[in-house]
Amino acid sequence: ERQNGLCADCMSRGEFTPIDEVHHLTPLTELNVGNPKISLDPDNCVGLCRNCHNRRHEKGFKTEPTRVWFDEQGRPMRKGVEW
Repeated sequence: ERQNGLCADCMSRGEFTPIDEVHHLTPLTELNVGNPKISLDPDNCVGLCRNCHNRRHEKGFKTEPTRVWFDEQGRPMRKGVEW
């Protein structure tokens, strides 16, 4: 909503692409996924298109692989098994 449905990285380049995914500025890990200041705080999230999200991860914004998945209700899971 605060980005009007548009990718933040594309907008910074003067392009207008819809948001596909949410990027966590502090990456989610098994240790912090239960911390709402990391996982749910809008100030730790930015909406990106799929290409920009992939680009951020490829450029080293992510320091280690994230091993957190979410089920259909948005509950965190690890390797496909509910915690």
